[in-house]
Amino acid sequence: MDAVVPVESGTQRIVPAVLVPSPATRSLIEAKQPTLPIGFLLGQLEIEAGWNETPSGYLAFGSTYAEEQRRAEAEGWPVATLDGRHLHMLIDPERVASEIIALIRS
Repeated sequence: MDAVVPVESGTQRIVPAVLVPSPATRSLIEAKQPTLPIGFLLGQLEIEAGWNETPSGYLAFGSTYAEEQRRAEAEGWPVATLDGRHLHMLIDPERVASEIIALIRS
């Protein structure tokens, strides 16, 4: 399939300001955002047996992925939540990195 995911331009923003408030960061993300083939969104990953036996953790940004967070907790993974949105690692990278390090150490 040769179709690609359309890239918005002009007055429409690819990255909404509500997700990335900084205009400079938003512009950088938009400039580097690749065009993806539609197949990328339609594909499925092959998951190997035993993947969940690898030490893991889960860092949630708000409650958007609450079901995934519950699954991580059910697997016994250390879980942490930051008050943030989908792209929070671009808004507060130092805090996100600190939380990831804390999860690794727990």
